[in-house]
Amino acid sequence: MKTFRTGYAYDAHGNVTSDPTNGTAIQWNVLGLPKSISDGTDTARRVYAADGTLLAVYDGTTGTAGRIYAGGLTLVRTAAGTLSLEGAAWEGGRLIAGTGSDKVLYQE
Repeated sequence: MKTFRTGYAYDAHGNVTSDPTNGTAIQWNVLGLPKSISDGTDTARRVYAADGTLLAVYDGTTGTAGRIYAGGLTLVRTAAGTLSLEGAAWEGGRLIAGTGSDKVLYQE
């Protein structure tokens, strides 16, 4: 790992591993995609398929809360493990599930 005058740190592949301007630390996977991103307080852990498709983003503290991406569906998972639909996307637009009522928003 090399550190340059600016204080940024990089791994052997040239990926930024430390950003001193905002205290961010980034770990990378073998595909060169961010595996975890931390600001010193919170951490986001990202999970990918073998082809690099983003499958999920989890809270690094609980390891369970976060978002799961399954095709065009986006699911929200709570720390207790409860899943709910956040939205569904397809080539013609996107449905966004409402909260507190049964309303659905359609965006084109």
